[in-house]
Amino acid sequence: MFTGGRRNRKWDDEKSDEYYLHLYAKEQPDLNWENPKVREAVHDIVRFWLDRGVDGFRMDVINQIIKDPAMPDAPITNPAAKYQPGNMFFSSGPRLHEYLQCLGKILKEYNAFSVGEMPGVYDPTEIIKAAWLRTYTPRTWAQTELKEIVNKWETFIQVNDGWNAIYLENHDQARSVSRFASVAPNLGLANVPKTWGVDKYRDIESLNNYAENVAAGASQDVLTSILSEMQKKARDNARTPMQWDETTYAGFSSVDYKEWNAKAQVNDASSVYAYWQSVFRLRKEFKDILVYGTFSLVDPLNESVFEYKRTYGSSDALVVTLFKDTETKWAVPEKYVKPAGKIVLRPFEAFVLLF
Repeated sequence: MFTGGRRNRKWDDEKSDEYYLHLYAKEQPDLNWENPKVREAVHDIVRFWLDRGVDGFRMDVINQIIKDPAMPDAPITNPAAKYQPGNMFFSSGPRLHEYLQCLGKILKEYNAFSVGEMPGVYDPTEIIKAAWLRTYTPRTWAQTELKEIVNKWETFIQVNDGWNAIYLENHDQARSVSRFASVAPNLGLANVPKTWGVDKYRDIESLNNYAENVAAGASQDVLTSILSEMQKKARDNARTPMQWDETTYAGFSSVDYKEWNAKAQVNDASSVYAYWQSVFRLRKEFKDILVYGTFSLVDPLNESVFEYKRTYGSSDALVVTLFKDTETKWAVPEKYVKPAGKIVLRPFEAFVLLF
């Protein structure tokens, strides 16, 4: 069997030996896109919504619609694991581009757009044709690694006339404030409590991983470590109920709702909410350079400060962000700002220089 960190077969009738394929939850059977009737039905659904005025579609794991019909076993890359990564048998299959082009023709008829999610893709050329495996082992990342990743995709996409969807968190990722200290989108909402036991979680991938380790006889120390990583990374973190105000349970939840709620932050000029309002205003005011400007990385070896430049026509924007919780001296690059020198950046400070 191949798997991307998930069980992949659901038995429907043990007597007849029938089953259906599901890469994700058992409630989400995978469609057989090789069947022309299935493709026609999908096209009808797309037209149904376009005829009602939608502007486009977000296509979930769209690169996983083509499977190897032989259903081969994945190669053993981790002998200690019961299941092996099998992305090569269900990601970016040979007819993927053909089927996406058919969808693209329909979208063009309506002047609509699409945004595609493509997990498990490490070769940038596969993105061009179309247009994660979560780990519960702790590790320390260097900022230079983050810079390499950002630079790789920013430069590749802009050279090939694409547009990146950049994010630190979404419906599948944990809250930034709990993973990256004081950096947090939205209202600065946090992850689920550290006191949660495994019985509180609902993320299938997380539960499967925990169960596999239990079945393999993992020690209590290993299971405790896995549970700690689930608190940092499980999908449940991004799916906790909205905290609207300071009333009992904020309408939903008892987790830090008295301080971290929408009502409190909307009226606080120093809140995370107000900060992101200012960022969006800046983005709209200077959208030519901040939205459409070309990207270039600055000072790639600096482990504390992440700097990059965007250029549009004769205008430049230098974005400076500090990824540390202590004051740090930053050498102002003479190439961009004169007179050059050093200034002290406050913890997690970020700003934009327009010139």
